[in-house]
Amino acid sequence: MLIRADECRRFIIAFLVLSLTACGGGGGGGGGGAADDSGPDGEEEAPTVVEAPFGISGTITIPHNAQIDGDTMGAQGLLQSATNNLLQSAQPIANPVMLSGYVSRQSGSYKLDAARGYARDEVDYFVVELLAGQSVRLQLYPADEGRDNLADSQQFAALTLYDYQSMAAVNQLDDLNTEVASSGRYYIEVASRGAPALYTLSISQQISTLSDPGIDSEAEFADGEVLVKFKVQMPALRSAFNDTQAVSSEVVPDLTGAEVVAGNNSTGWRLQIADATASAFSVKDDQRSGLRLQKGIRQRTLEYIAELRQRDDVAWAEPNYLRRAYLEPADELYPLQWHYPLINLASAWDSSTGSGVSVAVIDTGIVTTHSEFAGQLLPGYDFVSTESSARDGDEADGTEIDDDPSDTGATSHGTHVAGTVAAANDNRGVVGVAFDAEIMPIRVLGSDGQGLDSDIIEGIRFAAGLDNASGQRPERRADIINLSLGGPSSSAALKAAIDEAEAAGVLVIAAAGNEATSRASYPAAYDTVVSVSAVDQSKQLAPYSNYGAIDVAAPGGNIVQDLNSDGNPDGVLSSSNSDDGSGAAYAWYQGTSMAAPHVSGVAALMISVKKLAGEILTPSEFRDYLRAGELTENIGSKSFYGAGLIDAARALQALDGDISPYVAISPAAISITGLSSETSFTVLSGGALPVSVRSLQSNVPWLTVIAEDVDERGLGRYSLRAEREGFSTGEVRAALLSVTAQVDGGGSADLQQQVNVLVKQPDPRELSSVGALFVGLIRREVQDAAEAQQAESIELYKIVEAQRVEGEYRYQFNDVESGEYFIFASTNMDQDSRLSDYGEAEGEYPVLGAKQRILIGPVEATGQQIDGIDFTVSNLTTLTSPSATSATFKQTKRIPPEMMTQSLRQAL
Repeated sequence: MLIRADECRRFIIAFLVLSLTACGGGGGGGGGGAADDSGPDGEEEAPTVVEAPFGISGTITIPHNAQIDGDTMGAQGLLQSATNNLLQSAQPIANPVMLSGYVSRQSGSYKLDAARGYARDEVDYFVVELLAGQSVRLQLYPADEGRDNLADSQQFAALTLYDYQSMAAVNQLDDLNTEVASSGRYYIEVASRGAPALYTLSISQQISTLSDPGIDSEAEFADGEVLVKFKVQMPALRSAFNDTQAVSSEVVPDLTGAEVVAGNNSTGWRLQIADATASAFSVKDDQRSGLRLQKGIRQRTLEYIAELRQRDDVAWAEPNYLRRAYLEPADELYPLQWHYPLINLASAWDSSTGSGVSVAVIDTGIVTTHSEFAGQLLPGYDFVSTESSARDGDEADGTEIDDDPSDTGATSHGTHVAGTVAAANDNRGVVGVAFDAEIMPIRVLGSDGQGLDSDIIEGIRFAAGLDNASGQRPERRADIINLSLGGPSSSAALKAAIDEAEAAGVLVIAAAGNEATSRASYPAAYDTVVSVSAVDQSKQLAPYSNYGAIDVAAPGGNIVQDLNSDGNPDGVLSSSNSDDGSGAAYAWYQGTSMAAPHVSGVAALMISVKKLAGEILTPSEFRDYLRAGELTENIGSKSFYGAGLIDAARALQALDGDISPYVAISPAAISITGLSSETSFTVLSGGALPVSVRSLQSNVPWLTVIAEDVDERGLGRYSLRAEREGFSTGEVRAALLSVTAQVDGGGSADLQQQVNVLVKQPDPRELSSVGALFVGLIRREVQDAAEAQQAESIELYKIVEAQRVEGEYRYQFNDVESGEYFIFASTNMDQDSRLSDYGEAEGEYPVLGAKQRILIGPVEATGQQIDGIDFTVSNLTTLTSPSATSATFKQTKRIPPEMMTQSLRQAL
């Protein structure tokens, strides 16, 4: 939660927006706040320091499903009193959950900090009710390895699930991502294999296997073929918790009447029914025999599936359905990019993938060696003219575009933005909105995430193919400029450059800013720029997003949510920097910076269609389409969302693209797990022909669908109400929400979509918690010096422990001298002197990855209490492609020895 405009009148505070800055995620604060008379190069005169002390306080919001391992490190290296290292004392946990923990087979002193010790905690046990199809995942982060490779983190701990009744293991020890075959109560074991490690344990909703609406006998499927998965029983719980590993057998259970074609125990088997042959069903050789034979095989297939479903050892059995050829990327992390179904992107890819279009990402530069950009890049330029900010050793001669790859702070911002626009469709990592488009990387923001207007202007002119300070022009100009940056002051020079770019035919798209205010942010506020606000997964305005003069909304994420219960924060997942700049690292960011490239990508899809037809789409034509509502879904107030949420399928339909009719429910998975028994969802349609809803219903009597704001075709907003009177405390149930629609006048078969619903009876004892949460102040000069030296850690000015109050945390600093500060929060579960490690919960003001400086004082009085410095924290995780060999590196915060007082040691 950020400071609103009306709150600013209640205390003396100014944000030092000395230049245009990145608008969310990966480095640099979002523009906003009061303007400053000093120059934008960071060399302004330091504020006058007065003796009067100040106080700073605020509220920190945490994810609603966050929990903490009961025996993480405690005071002076001792474990906390609560233990979960025996089955009989297994810790009950919620479902869904995102739990942070610590394990270590040994005790000792940290290599990185010999004065700090770590304790032995060999195993953690949890007990939980799970549903068939849910996924349990363990992510590991070595606690004492610094920048070492995380790809081999499996060596630090193992995950095992045990059936509560039989004590049989139901997964392999080396499998850190386990799908549950049947509903019931389970033990979860996280066992250390050696050195200390932090971990994140998540229980998520697995959409693909929770959906079980029965057999659709009218759908197309391969006659005589069956897909089946058996409930494979592993060896019983190993005795004395030794290192003996359970090994899965690849033996198929007994089958009668079918033979195996392909498959395995993990993913399921493909069967061919033995008697589904012509001789088995042919009655006579006449013109009708073919028809009767076809019907016979189909009927036998359905009967055999019904027989399998009656078996106790079968998890699921279904036809081998035939699907139409949607273009669906096979990239490994694509299923985690929830923000793409939100804008109906898959339907648009059948008509366009952005080929022949170039998008200039004017930002912090990108890691050009990232695997997602292989073959995607055009020559760019580095316009950062301040050497202290450039930090690339070339005295701003503009020859390096990728910055120092070991400096992750600012570089990741541009890399993340570029990945959302056009990450490659290469069967690994993530994929971009317009994955066949090309990126023109232009660096205008330095390592602190800030840049001069003069540098940004030159970058815009370069991208537009106009004269610029580099003395160079690209072979062909960019079609689109993405500006995920902004600031509060209008500039005649900046506006002139943007107007010239538009006159040259370039569409300019910019982030609206992250200050949760209606105050204008530039360049987004200019009439010739498409201004983009951010929404979360529920299509609501993100809590940080600016509003007011907005043209369109797009997914920007909210990392304190997990609305689809996939066990991950609802941030935007895209490419990020890695340790050496060569690996495939990925991260979840939030911000309007993340929303803008979604719109740039959709625009690239549209421009590509026009180019392939030998036509052009001008910037003014794009804005006309937008204002007419032809590119968006109307989701509410124009002040928040402009023309609405960008919709890729509708955008191509507006160009008379060949988009097949579709119906969709959004979000793609629904959870009702809190105190409220209702949630909302939308039913929308698209394609070349109009679609009307025929039915919308749940498959259980305790889940009711209520029309709220629906048009004559049944499209619009609905409520989903769960009647939980029959639920026991903490009980979780799964249901299915189905919509059936008809294509009006099209003569086509009915359209269907189903989404999973997870409903839980809340347990008053399950308060969200991330454990002990510490809030730190960092002086601006200390942060700047650490960045300039590429230091792995930063010393703090002050640190306090926040107090948990009903699922939120409150903090307060006293006796703060006037000056400039950054503020952040972190847990310290491994009890080293370093905060903000991977596996910890972390946040910073106002948005993680987009820190913003706070100016305190001076004042005439004897001090001020500054309240309302609110922000969020979430588990800090990183992803690597399974084939990657390097890990993401981040800067931690170090607690100075003199700050480690006895009272703080007790708190830690």
